[in-house]
Amino acid sequence: MRTWQYYKRGVRQRCPASLMLFDTYINDIFNEITKVSVPGLKDKVPVLLFTDDAVILADSADEL
Repeated sequence: MRTWQYYKRGVRQRCPASLMLFDTYINDIFNEITKVSVPGLKDKVPVLLFTDDAVILADSADEL
């Protein structure tokens, strides 16, 4: 079961402030998310981040 989340706010593409805002807030967004075990990794992780994409991990759909 996939659950989609739509964003209603954001920053403009190519705006000089967007990179600074992204770097400032991206790590704080995920502080309260429970970490899960991922096969192949020794540490538990809450999310996978790449550039401006994020994958939130959970053991069940209810935990999302």
